Amino acid sequence: MRIKRQMVGVAIASVLLAPNAWAQRHLTALDVVTMKSVSGAYPSPDGTRIAFTRSEPRGPADTPGSAYSGLYLLNADGTERPLIVGKRNVGGVSWTPDGTAITFLDRREGDAGRQLYALPIHGGEAVRVFEAERGIVQYRWRPDGKAVAFTVREALPAQRVAARALGFRQTVVDEDWAPVGLRLWVEAAHAETRLAVPGSVFDLQWSPDGARIALALAPRPLVDDSYMFKRIHVVDVASGAVRQLVDNPGKLGAFRWSPDSRRLAYVSAVDVRDPHAGMLYLADVGTGAITSLTQELEGMVHAVEWRDTERLRLVISRGVESRVTDLDLRNGIWNDLPGGEFAIQQVVTAGSTVAAVFF
Repeated sequence: MRIKRQMVGVAIASVLLAPNAWAQRHLTALDVVTMKSVSGAYPSPDGTRIAFTRSEPRGPADTPGSAYSGLYLLNADGTERPLIVGKRNVGGVSWTPDGTAITFLDRREGDAGRQLYALPIHGGEAVRVFEAERGIVQYRWRPDGKAVAFTVREALPAQRVAARALGFRQTVVDEDWAPVGLRLWVEAAHAETRLAVPGSVFDLQWSPDGARIALALAPRPLVDDSYMFKRIHVVDVASGAVRQLVDNPGKLGAFRWSPDSRRLAYVSAVDVRDPHAGMLYLADVGTGAITSLTQELEGMVHAVEWRDTERLRLVISRGVESRVTDLDLRNGIWNDLPGGEFAIQQVVTAGSTVAAVFF
């Protein structure tokens, strides 16, 4: 078997670019267990830099656990700068909306669970943005950079806590769980508040106007619920009111707000028997009206983002090929971007820059 020596990379350009030259050689068993890979790419708001994470398997002398994850920065000229490396597990990478710092989740000495840290782009040490009482599962910056919505694992029921205190510490699969709740931290108050939601939060996205948060909610934070029972809800942040927007059948994929905060594009299964979430839909947030955008697509949609109020950028697959394509909502025309020779894992656009992670 012959492989491309650099299995995963990051491209930065106005279109997808391939490396100039990739050496070819035989794959070995050592390659498989030591292979490093880019696990995520995160362009700065102005598109001049890309933060990315690189996954590195643990070595024979390391304790058991998941692969290490380091944080790096790629400049527009192609130079790479390590930011946080070594035996670390950086996750949840993002940028502050003003582009002055890269933020990430990490657990450091004295932290109660994973916390949100910010690393200034022009130098300096990473500092904790605020202290979340129960740690952070995932987070999203409000578009103005003055607040953070994040999720936490709630406390176990009092009965279960009391049982553990008496020595009953066994884990009952699919029964010993606590909800994943929603919190809001506002810089002006420098405090976190709880937003009550009916179920557990699997994903969250701020509306561009900062007034609402779209959530993927399921009754329980369990594997079966994550596959079949996630539904899109919308939270009005000012009032705390929650309403279900989409009653998608079965599996739910990615969802994103339109730039004018009026619509949500989302990926869903066609029905409960569909084995994948692969069809694209548009939900009007005001009326709840749903429009199917891929009835004629002989393939699947894997990722979605908005280019403007009338254009979507998608990662799709047709047969065994993956492509990045733009869909014009005004006329239904699909426009494939260059880069069809790669298996695309992730694409993120910032201005005229397209960051792609590919196999």
